Amino acid sequence: MSTNRNKNILLLGNGLGQFGSAMLSFVLGLRILKSLDSVFLYSFSQIIGPLVAILILPVMGSAIDKFNKNIIISLSQLASCIGLLIFTVITSETNINFIEIILLLIVLKISDQVLSTSLNASTVNVIREDEVQDFRSKVQLIQSVSMVFSPIVAVFILDRFSIRTVLIIEILIEFIVLLIYSKVDFRNKESRAEITSESLFSLFKEGIDFIFSYKKIVFGLSFVLMINFVLGIVNVGIPYVEINYLNLSNKAYALNDSILAGGLILGSILASKIPPKGSLNIAKHSIGLIGGATLLLGIFLSFSINKLSGAILIGIYFAIIGAAITLCNILISSWSIIKIPKDYQGRVFSVLNALSQVALPLSMLFYGYIFERINLVSIFLVSALTLLLITYIAPLIFKIDLANDRLD
Repeated sequence: MSTNRNKNILLLGNGLGQFGSAMLSFVLGLRILKSLDSVFLYSFSQIIGPLVAILILPVMGSAIDKFNKNIIISLSQLASCIGLLIFTVITSETNINFIEIILLLIVLKISDQVLSTSLNASTVNVIREDEVQDFRSKVQLIQSVSMVFSPIVAVFILDRFSIRTVLIIEILIEFIVLLIYSKVDFRNKESRAEITSESLFSLFKEGIDFIFSYKKIVFGLSFVLMINFVLGIVNVGIPYVEINYLNLSNKAYALNDSILAGGLILGSILASKIPPKGSLNIAKHSIGLIGGATLLLGIFLSFSINKLSGAILIGIYFAIIGAAITLCNILISSWSIIKIPKDYQGRVFSVLNALSQVALPLSMLFYGYIFERINLVSIFLVSALTLLLITYIAPLIFKIDLANDRLD
């Protein structure tokens, strides 16, 4: 099968899967908030993903590297279909059972973690190296578009039908994705023979040792960790500034969220145009751009500005942040797919996914706590300076040459 056909099949499966998952996540969150009227229970449902990522970390990546990826991907999709089918049969339209939703979320999060890690670890087996960055850009573009349109479609269906209709649509989507992925051979045909005889935990330890033996992998993981931590400012700090400091209208608030989505889409398009050379260096400067934009925003907020100026500043900040974060994520993931040996990719990407899942809720808790106690300008300035120092000083201290793309 040609790599172009493989790429199109993977993009189709990823697009359907991302759209369905985003739509279902929105519907379940809305159901918890409206039916149970509990922000705490909603918050608890949102930490299922990070908890699952941490709990399955020691075995997931090792299993992906050890066993047949075709079977793993098929089983993860099948688990989603079965979990959704059982939930659809037992759930009530009127009386919500929070335990049922949590159990469904656990099944779906495990399935999503296994599927996304398997797909990342299999990309280099089915896509040519010179097409990986373009492929990752298109995947990110699909995710960004799904973020924008999936809630709209979900609300449209809920207003006219029922939650059971959404669930049935999602089951059909998951089953179609299962059929789509069955058309691709994800196996690593060059896998070491001895990997099949090692235990999952010994493979996990070997994977951790491998990660820490390469400065660039550690620094790449640190980049991703920093990005997801900085998102705490975007998810907590910016809404606080918009509502409590600038007193922006609901329309301005919604418009800035749309600009952020536009920035994510712009970053995907830019990444597809950048030659796959010097990826880590460009990623470093992308994080530097995030730090610089955050620093300038903090400086502007230290002055007395009107609503219009504040709305424009936040809009520009969102556009820059969205584009820079997306660009950095695509470049680092593409570099990792190309440079990390195939036998280790499951374990490296499982660690990467776990860090991404855990960093964001922790950063939201952290920033949610300090924004109630510390001057907001100080928070923006200190966060920005810390990010800039880590981005530009740490590579010099640890002698990491990001100008070349070698794995060292």
